[in-house]
Amino acid sequence: AGVQLVTVEEVLDLLEAKGAVSKDRLIHALWGAEGKHAALEKLIQRLREDLAGEARRLQTVADGYELVG
Repeated sequence: AGVQLVTVEEVLDLLEAKGAVSKDRLIHALWGAEGKHAALEKLIQRLREDLAGEARRLQTVADGYELVG
């Protein structure tokens, strides 16, 4: 089956709609049961790079991430 490609926009939609979102919930929503924590970490890194000066808005919380401000 392979790993499904995820867009930055999909991640932002999930974070903006939910407030703080756990890593497991993000993985499940983006990739289903096949998702891996390493893939999420790479995606979050890419998202922060894409956000550039706004990267501080993507906060790491206890078990996930939150888009603030």
